[in-house]
Amino acid sequence: MKHLLIAMVALCINIHNLAQSADTPATTSEHFSVTTSLGDNASYVAGDTIQFLITTETSGYLSLFLQDANGNIQQLLPNTYQTSLFIEPGYFIAFPEVNAPYKLTASAPFGEEVLFAVLSETQLLDLDKKILTRKSKRKTFLMSDLESLIIDIDSSAVVSSVGYQVLEGAE
Repeated sequence: MKHLLIAMVALCINIHNLAQSADTPATTSEHFSVTTSLGDNASYVAGDTIQFLITTETSGYLSLFLQDANGNIQQLLPNTYQTSLFIEPGYFIAFPEVNAPYKLTASAPFGEEVLFAVLSETQLLDLDKKILTRKSKRKTFLMSDLESLIIDIDSSAVVSSVGYQVLEGAE
């Protein structure tokens, strides 16, 4: 079953290329969603590869943010390898793509992580730097702060999220 899902994802990525829970998000859409390759509320053991599946019925620029078990937020997309990802309606993508030069691997800190996917009309650049600037003024930076920052930049942005567990595993 897992191999079939990976094959389906690879096929959809090729079709797309040819065509070229913690906090509740402030703005959500039933036409834009994210899940893990193992489904919602999945569990991963340290060393497992994590992949996300994103679907949309509207076009826009995709940005991804990961909140780890300690509450730290990291911008996953755009990144050094993918400086922009514009999604067309009706397609679904996998992140990272099967042939990407990097992988997401489950690791410490262990506990619940949340991936926040943002679809916006404008590309959200350097949000990680803006997050660090705002965080330096306070000890913590909450997801509501990220949502506020996104809405300040693009009020039409929609957010979807998926939570999952990262477990230490057997020793």
